[in-house]
Amino acid sequence: MSLEDLKKKYPWPSEKPSVPPRYSKGNTPEGWCHGNNVRMFERLVNKKTQIIVDAGSWLGLSAWHFLRLAPNATVICLDTWKGSSEHQKNELLPVLYETFLVNMWEYRDRIIPMRSGGLTGFNEIAAQEIEPDLVYIDMAHDKESVICDINMARLSFHTATICGDDYTWQGVKDALEHLSAKEKLKFETYTTCWKLTQ
Repeated sequence: MSLEDLKKKYPWPSEKPSVPPRYSKGNTPEGWCHGNNVRMFERLVNKKTQIIVDAGSWLGLSAWHFLRLAPNATVICLDTWKGSSEHQKNELLPVLYETFLVNMWEYRDRIIPMRSGGLTGFNEIAAQEIEPDLVYIDMAHDKESVICDINMARLSFHTATICGDDYTWQGVKDALEHLSAKEKLKFETYTTCWKLTQ
């Protein structure tokens, strides 16, 4: 089992989808992954990084940063591309996955677009005996979901650095504080981001 098996199961289409790309500045995909996120990424990945799991990829901005900062890495983009609860009125939802593919098209040799939820996806990656260097969590933001995502990542990937976004969201903050109090889990924050230190 390997990355190659995962690539075969989640292949790119033979032709670029016929939806317009959505960019903000230049060729940078739209999204919410900017200053604090990038500063954290710069500390955690580099040219030695081989495998990154980007859990909650949206339009590809976090993956784009990972590809730039870790030029030798393969990024497993794990997402349902159905949007979280706060996204259900977003006009992009019907073509969200296809828009992601268009935005990331030139990087398709380094990205595996794994269309799956967090629990199923983490389990499947682990079953392939893939051990990522880093797992970045930016999926659902309610307390219970975040606790579940973090715990599944910890159980699935024993040597990976686990980090995430949106510490300023109450559900994310509550989840991390719950894990700290109940399971003695330690973490540090980068303003809006977080990283497990234990």
